Amino acid sequence: MKLSKSWLLPCVPLVLAACGKNETDSGENGPGYADTAAAATEPGAHAGAGAGGMAPQMIFMREVGGSGVTGEATLTEEAGQTGVAVRLTGFQPNTAHSGHVHQGTCESLGAPVAPLQDVQADDAGQGTATSTVAIPGAVAMNGEHSIAYHQAAGENIGPPVVCGTIPHHAM
Repeated sequence: MKLSKSWLLPCVPLVLAACGKNETDSGENGPGYADTAAAATEPGAHAGAGAGGMAPQMIFMREVGGSGVTGEATLTEEAGQTGVAVRLTGFQPNTAHSGHVHQGTCESLGAPVAPLQDVQADDAGQGTATSTVAIPGAVAMNGEHSIAYHQAAGENIGPPVVCGTIPHHAM
């Protein structure tokens, strides 16, 4: 009896997506990270594909202006809207920070198009937030939007301290 190995083929994309890192790439997300978003399921993020059938997409958040704040955001499509779950570190302890989906890339950040839940940093300067914005996944992931969190929360939020460009993702 000959055993077919074709059952392994559906596993290949999952293994490749789980890696999410290409050691030879030095794209816009930094050395070792591909410019395209890698499928990922983060703690607190929605497992599996969203209502639009798209798997969660992770982007890496880079520090802005030497802030030392970094992290990641996981995007999911949810019934014509976009779920955004962020995990950030490097803030001053016990501080709050407003975030937005912005037009443009981190290199050319445009106007905010949707507010995100504030991140409240803990004693270690780490925080998370989960938001749902009224932007369809195909629009949010068209390569022309970014996620940025700012110096503070409230009316005087100040400049961005961390930003991640949302790469184009074909829906």
